[in-house]
Amino acid sequence: MGMLGAERIFNVLDTDERTENKGTHKPAQIQGDIQFKNVWFAYNDENWVLKDISFHVKPGETLALVGATGAGKSSTINILNRFYEINKGQVLLDGIDIRDYELNYLRATIATVLQDVFLFSDSIANNINLNNPKISREAIIKAAEDVGALDFINRLPGAFDYDVMERGATLSAGQAQLISFIRALVYNPQILV
Repeated sequence: MGMLGAERIFNVLDTDERTENKGTHKPAQIQGDIQFKNVWFAYNDENWVLKDISFHVKPGETLALVGATGAGKSSTINILNRFYEINKGQVLLDGIDIRDYELNYLRATIATVLQDVFLFSDSIANNINLNNPKISREAIIKAAEDVGALDFINRLPGAFDYDVMERGATLSAGQAQLISFIRALVYNPQILV
């Protein structure tokens, strides 16, 4: 079993996959109009995860993707962030194909809050700003207040300086999720997934 596991790890490490970054579009402002037009996506050959998917989310609207495990919810998020390329169809952001956007710019405009939150063995503040010196303590506190987490953080010994054990072992799952929401909000994204 150990050899099989090691072989899988080495296969991943040997993979040389790169997302093409030929796009140059970097507008001053993103409106957040998202369209999936007849999107087809498969991880392997033609074992389709998404088959001819189309939807339109206008700025300010909310879309809920609901389905069983393997239905394509996470794949849709990964496609929007261009972690994976689609096989057929088109994904538009503000009417422009996401492949035309500069990749780092595109990913910086989208904040994703996942169900399984990873927290580092560090302070609450550093888990929120990810040690980014450009994000002030005031911005962290404001985001915590906006999310509704300020009271629970202030009750912790040391508040924002409270040290979290790795993976958030000293916090409840709900508290860790709130930290993740604050982390996304403090970066002021135009699109929240």
